[in-house]
Amino acid sequence: MPFSYVEQLLKDYKRSENRWIGLEVERFAINSERKLVAYEPEIRLLLEELVAVKGWKVDYEVDGRILGVSKHLNAISVEPGSQFEVSLQPRKTIFEIQKLQMEIDSELTSLKASQGWSFLGLGLNPWQEAADRELLPSPRYRLMNAHFEALKGRGQEMMRLSCGLQVNLDFAHEQEGIEMLRAAFFLAPFLSAAFCNSPFYKRKATGGLSERHLIWEKTDDARSGFIERVFDEDFNLKSYAHHICKMPLMYAYDHDGNVFNPEGKSLCQLPSDLQEKNALAAMRQIFTEVRLKPCCVEVRFFDQVPEKFRYAAVGMTVGLLYD
Repeated sequence: MPFSYVEQLLKDYKRSENRWIGLEVERFAINSERKLVAYEPEIRLLLEELVAVKGWKVDYEVDGRILGVSKHLNAISVEPGSQFEVSLQPRKTIFEIQKLQMEIDSELTSLKASQGWSFLGLGLNPWQEAADRELLPSPRYRLMNAHFEALKGRGQEMMRLSCGLQVNLDFAHEQEGIEMLRAAFFLAPFLSAAFCNSPFYKRKATGGLSERHLIWEKTDDARSGFIERVFDEDFNLKSYAHHICKMPLMYAYDHDGNVFNPEGKSLCQLPSDLQEKNALAAMRQIFTEVRLKPCCVEVRFFDQVPEKFRYAAVGMTVGLLYD
């Protein structure tokens, strides 16, 4: 069965005895003129300078344009609407994570290309519409954008306007992974409400506290929100793998690693020789409040928040899921 490839990835991953804390921080950058920074040319020049001056390595590029870099298990990438994402090397304590984030931010703002920049600690671009943000030149983002355009939901706003905070936590074995996944789904409404931070949309107050959350809910009914079966007593990694396998793919990879349009096929429906190659890509194409990856449980429901609240959110997540 094709879903066995997903299950195998989840079960066979070599796990650490440590309970690491990983963090992914998405933000928009603002330049010295108080305008949102775009990929072309500002972020592109910054990434090029990181490689040339600071020793970062190119992770991903398209037609010679750098879209992602890494150093010492830290990674910097650009999201579809030019959101700037820093994925931090896992650490044992929240204080170590905070120190690492501050060091990377200091390195970023020390560069010639980023003079006068600051980062916006909000969960949503409060000024623009999705059409105002140029889509990043990435083949998979083009396919995702076309998918959401056809759905006529809010997927394009999710891609281009939203900024989230993601906490990644280890699980030692299948039972613990399912318990943490289930617990995080239970906690999602409460913790996401506690750290709401996107009350503005198209230059107006919405009357709510998290427009970002509403956008994500309306992104794609088939892949957003909650996995209801998670709360069944018999839910396990095989159940999760089956859910992934049945999800229509927005993009897939061929044998050479090139992106192609799967035309709505799920992982189960791909040719057998491509199913194993696309198992991890399929896991990345669900946008639920929480999801499993081979490495960890990904807690994805937080709006981006200013720094002092960011580590409060991390502390709440770590305390509730690791204790």
